[in-house]
Amino acid sequence: MAGNRLSVMATLLNEDHNAVITGFCSARVLDSAEVDPGQLTTQAPAAQASVDEALQIKFQDDTATLALTGPLSSMRSAAPELLSSSRSTLAGDTWAFGWALTGSMPSGDAKCDSTIVTYTTKRDMFATEGSAVSGVIKGKSNNAQRKSLDSWHTSYLGLCRLMSDCWTPNPTERPSSAELLTDAVFTPMSVPIPSASKKESLPRSSPLLKSISVQHIKGSETLESFPLFSSRRYASRAGFAELDDAADNAMSQGRTHFNKKNFNKAKLCFIAARNLYFEKGCHAGFAETLHGLGQVYGAQGMLDDAESRYTTAKRIHSILDNNSGIADTTSELARIRRSQGKLSEAKELFDEALQVYTRTRNNRNRAKILHELGDLFQKQGLYVEAGKQFHEALQICTGLQDDTQRAEVLQKLGDICLKQRQYSKAEEYYTQALPIWISLGRKPARALTHRRLGDIYRDQSRYTRAESHYKQALTIREVLGQGSSCAIILDRLGNICWRRNQLSQAEKYYFKALAIWTSLRKESSRANALRRLGDVYRDWDRYTEAARHYKQALTIQELLREKLSCAIILDELGNLHRRQGKYPEAEEYYTKALSIWTSLGKDSRADALRRLGSLYQDQGRYAEAECHYKEAMVIGELLKREFSSALILDDFGNLRRRQGRYPEAEEYYIKALAILASLGKDSDRANALRRFGDVYRDQGRYTEAEDHYKQALTIREGLEEKLACALILDDLGDLYERHGRYPEAEEYFIKALAIPTPPGKESNRANALRRLGDFYRGQGQYTKAEDRYKQALTIWEGLGVEASCGFTRHLLGGLYLKQGRYTEAEEHYTRVLAIRTSLGEYSNRADTLKELGDLCRMQARYSEAEKHLTEAISILALKGDKPGRAAMLRQLGELYQVQGRYSDAASNFTNALVIDTSLKDELKRAETLRRLGDLYLRQGRHIKAEEYFTEAQTAYASLGDKFHHAELLCQLANLYRMQDRYLEGEKHFTEAINILTSMETKSNQAEILRKLGELQQQRGQYSKAEDLFSEALQVSTRIGDQSSRAETFRQLGELYRIRTRYSSAEESFTTALQIYASIGDHLGRAEVQRSLAVVNRLQYRFAVAETTFREVGAFYKQIGCPRGDAYTKCSLGDTYRQHGKPGEAFELYREAQTVFEKLNHNPGLADAAVGRGRVLCFRGLYSQAYSCFFEARNLFASVGNKIGVVEAIRGIGDLYRFQGKYSKAHEAYVEARSTHQRLGHQNDPSGLAGIICGLGYIHFFQGRHSKAHSCFEEAKSLYDGVGNKLGVAETFSGMADLYRSQGDYLKAEESYTGAQIIYLQLDHSLGVGEVTCGLGYLRRMQCRDAEAESLFNEARELCNEEEHGLGAANATLGLATVHLARMECDTAASDVKKALDFYTRADVLPSKARALLILAQILGLKDHDEESRAYHDIDEASAIFSEIGDEEGVSLCQKYRLRRAYPNEETPAMTSTEEKRM
Repeated sequence: MAGNRLSVMATLLNEDHNAVITGFCSARVLDSAEVDPGQLTTQAPAAQASVDEALQIKFQDDTATLALTGPLSSMRSAAPELLSSSRSTLAGDTWAFGWALTGSMPSGDAKCDSTIVTYTTKRDMFATEGSAVSGVIKGKSNNAQRKSLDSWHTSYLGLCRLMSDCWTPNPTERPSSAELLTDAVFTPMSVPIPSASKKESLPRSSPLLKSISVQHIKGSETLESFPLFSSRRYASRAGFAELDDAADNAMSQGRTHFNKKNFNKAKLCFIAARNLYFEKGCHAGFAETLHGLGQVYGAQGMLDDAESRYTTAKRIHSILDNNSGIADTTSELARIRRSQGKLSEAKELFDEALQVYTRTRNNRNRAKILHELGDLFQKQGLYVEAGKQFHEALQICTGLQDDTQRAEVLQKLGDICLKQRQYSKAEEYYTQALPIWISLGRKPARALTHRRLGDIYRDQSRYTRAESHYKQALTIREVLGQGSSCAIILDRLGNICWRRNQLSQAEKYYFKALAIWTSLRKESSRANALRRLGDVYRDWDRYTEAARHYKQALTIQELLREKLSCAIILDELGNLHRRQGKYPEAEEYYTKALSIWTSLGKDSRADALRRLGSLYQDQGRYAEAECHYKEAMVIGELLKREFSSALILDDFGNLRRRQGRYPEAEEYYIKALAILASLGKDSDRANALRRFGDVYRDQGRYTEAEDHYKQALTIREGLEEKLACALILDDLGDLYERHGRYPEAEEYFIKALAIPTPPGKESNRANALRRLGDFYRGQGQYTKAEDRYKQALTIWEGLGVEASCGFTRHLLGGLYLKQGRYTEAEEHYTRVLAIRTSLGEYSNRADTLKELGDLCRMQARYSEAEKHLTEAISILALKGDKPGRAAMLRQLGELYQVQGRYSDAASNFTNALVIDTSLKDELKRAETLRRLGDLYLRQGRHIKAEEYFTEAQTAYASLGDKFHHAELLCQLANLYRMQDRYLEGEKHFTEAINILTSMETKSNQAEILRKLGELQQQRGQYSKAEDLFSEALQVSTRIGDQSSRAETFRQLGELYRIRTRYSSAEESFTTALQIYASIGDHLGRAEVQRSLAVVNRLQYRFAVAETTFREVGAFYKQIGCPRGDAYTKCSLGDTYRQHGKPGEAFELYREAQTVFEKLNHNPGLADAAVGRGRVLCFRGLYSQAYSCFFEARNLFASVGNKIGVVEAIRGIGDLYRFQGKYSKAHEAYVEARSTHQRLGHQNDPSGLAGIICGLGYIHFFQGRHSKAHSCFEEAKSLYDGVGNKLGVAETFSGMADLYRSQGDYLKAEESYTGAQIIYLQLDHSLGVGEVTCGLGYLRRMQCRDAEAESLFNEARELCNEEEHGLGAANATLGLATVHLARMECDTAASDVKKALDFYTRADVLPSKARALLILAQILGLKDHDEESRAYHDIDEASAIFSEIGDEEGVSLCQKYRLRRAYPNEETPAMTSTEEKRM
């Protein structure tokens, strides 16, 4: 029968204190299958419960209680299985019997059934108040529990164990009724509970007193003490007649269960064996069982209980003088101390055990202790000491031929070598261990060794071998069905692919690992796999997916409340957004991570502060960055984390370097290096040495920089870190490039590229190619640079790394922009912009927009340029990048300045200056000040310009930037010259020269020499300038800088052109042209072609010049450079004008003017205006010409071009001269000459000669023949000096006119002939026409009218062909004089009127007056009725002569009038000059 009514309430005591069980109303008859033959059975009751349904629990709404329904029973004594089983069993009665033994109410303190159910289902029903057995059952061993047991239920130790058996959770493991009966026989009998009403103790039986005394002897063993009945029950159940055999068997079974990790069964067996040994009196066996119990408790994590057993066992072994036992228990105690983190105590105990094993020559156990000592040292990071222990253990194991332990020690030796990055040694140990594991068939160990070997090869970048070992390990783990281990190896394989940039394969491995962790419901590991996938997508530039996976991982860790992991992922999200230039989002994530690190009190809070500091540094928020670094430093110092302190010092150094505060940066780096050296952190020390080298390099201290780089290289070579060596080789290459040691630079860049690239590190090769491309671009070797960039691009495209593809295309775009290949540049920039937009790379996107803005500006697409730059500024403002925003504002300011939008330009420059000042970035501040000075100089606001230039040069001087300091001094010198402050200007020029001469740097030595050459050229020191340019050429040739060579040849060509050494100029320009063509610099090539064309024009090879100018113009049109095209049109216009083709010239000037107006380019507009003015003068359109010259003068003045102003004033002087306004002309020429001489522009002697020649004509027309002759001679000398043949011809023509007017016909003819020969040689039609006209007048004065007529006709025809109105009018007037001499009055009058019409329209006053006099003479001869008209013409001519200051002309008119009025009377005779003028 089985029931569930057995309880205290249903148990009665008879007079003999024997229990009588009652209350079987709910019992049922057992099925035959339920009856155990070995159990004691009783007669079944007559009645069976009518109800046999399952026991159910229901909630009563009205009483808010739980009710037990089904077979009638008590909730308090119900077994756990009755709450779910369909029927009651005898095992349930055994459970209830256990409660009956307590003598107390089951779950006595429970007030409601729900509490009882909770206790029962959670196996916690024994924790109720009043349950004295709770501590025994739950295995607690605290002092309070012990005191409770000792004071209250000491007499029930046997009963406690019996109750424990009854309350076994598994019903099948509970004692049968027969076993209960057997145990009851041996239970010491006594009154169950001491009388509460009496203070004295009741009598106890002698067996119970014996049991109690035994427990006191055992001391700490009270909690598991078995009374005698337990031992006997075990012996009887095991079938042993003798306790000896039963004890040994129990001990053996305990060890078996322990090895199978059945710790509860092992504990029961050890306890049974211990009590049997105790009853037998076997102390050694008793101690051995305590050792076994200690092992069980240790495995269950109950370290205090384990320590208690080991301590007792050691005491017994000491009494027995059992050295082996002492050593064994001591080593176990050491292991407990190690588990508790008490490493020093553990070492002492291990040492004690080792001494015993050594003394007893127990080598096997000695090897084990040495092994464990090695583990202990390894845990402390004392790898040297650990290695010694492992090596000694290895020798012993080898001698004992203990392969298992030998393999384990080899594995440990490999582990410590791996941790110390001693890869060769680690590989050797693992390789020795691997065949042992294979021979022993130890697959898990073999898999672990394969994994460790994979780790070695992975860290060495030997990815193929690493992959092979990982895959072997994976195969073994898959066969063993070890999912977690498989996932770990898949993670390693994914890491290899990630390192090799095989991101697609890495993704697959990580997804497999993720699937395993998901199936195993290992959420933390699943989160880690998601984070790894985030890393893959981040490096794949798939930032959206990366963010999604990071956020999934973050959600899991947040649900798991893994704050540490959450902080790590938040940092990764911050890094991701920082990489995209999304600084506000990055700051938010970093701040959240910092909050978690702070709450956890982790040392990593300092690292989080460093990350935030670096973010602020990137944004130019230097004050905030410094604040965070300081806080991180305080934490590092408080925690005495020297390594962390070193890294923060390094951060401070980077910050100071970014700010240009190099001495402070140097101090921080020195401190960081000292700490890293003391800690033996060689890899980090090498990094710090590199950065230290960067500081010296930036300061131009190249020797010190080289020393630091080479120290870093030595360290990396010692660590066999080849890829890191490649980076330092690149640093050295960059250093040598800056130092001007270009052959060495190229050598080191090539060395870096030559370092073998391991599989998966193709990205390193791509970066090396890119750096070599940068070098070649800097050298002007554009073809080589393009080739290296394209190779790098191919690698990146193969790897599918979009961000790197975009960066390389960005470099190609810059190369094409420099070459003038604008279409290709724009194509690349557009693609880069699309890539960076899709990736969300805001910062880099702004850089691309800047380059596009530059491209559009160079093509005069100003609205597009403005749009790009404005968008870039918005992006940088949004992400808080202050330095980037300031740079972009400067760029936009330059664009506005080019357009003439000076107010907008000033606003942008000023905003940039505010940012630079707030950032304390003195270098950028000086640059902005210089640009503001340039702006105000262009506006003619010299005071403001001087203010900004002075402040900028002071800033450069304080920063020690000599080159820019010298540049600012030159700009100030030019400004002072424009203000006629020549002494100050010369002083600044001299200071600039001294500074540049003192510079010892080789990086830009050729540039400095060229700058010095320019300064000497400006001062007219041509020989010194040539020497400096030649020296620069030698430097450029020696270092192989082709771009620098080409530029130097170009400057030499310009110098030779100024000095009219045209053959040398042509040779230099041709060489420069060849170099530019070879390196692919199309823009440089076009500029030199234009210079060559100018040289051809100056040598009057007009056809060649015209062809070249047209080729250059076509190139500028092709690349979309309207400014270059417009300037070329001006140059071609000058060619046509000098060639005597004013019509074509004027059209080209007008086209150039249209382009310059669209560009709002004042310097170009001024040049075009001068050209148009010259042509209009030829045509006699003096009013329009004056407007052009006046406009040019104002434009040149607005941009600070003094020599241009002189050119415009000279044009005005020529204009007044042609008009006969000699006073105004003289005034203009004098102003032009004075300004020219004050400027010291000896490099323009032709300009000065032209001014002097003009003055000569003024003196001639005003009758100051001596001065005129002197001016013509001086001008001719200047023209001769520079080989200006046109100028020489002009002076010949002027002197011929002078000689003709003086009646010196021979010299006049010689001069005309000299001029004519030059003009004919130069194929200068206009010049030929003017000289022919002059010869005609000479022949007329010689009365050789037939020759004169022929010459006048020839001259008029030539002038009409070239649209030279003034020349044609002069020739026509000459013809009139011939006809007049022949008395062909009508024809003469007709010719005079034609000439007079032009003179009147062109307002050519002297010629008009002369024509009026000739017309008056004709009228007087022709018809006396026209006498009044003749007098009118004479009076008008006299008025004109008077107006223009021609006193001789006025006298001539007066005498002629008298002769007309009194033909028969004697009148004042005309002078010979007057006769000739008539």
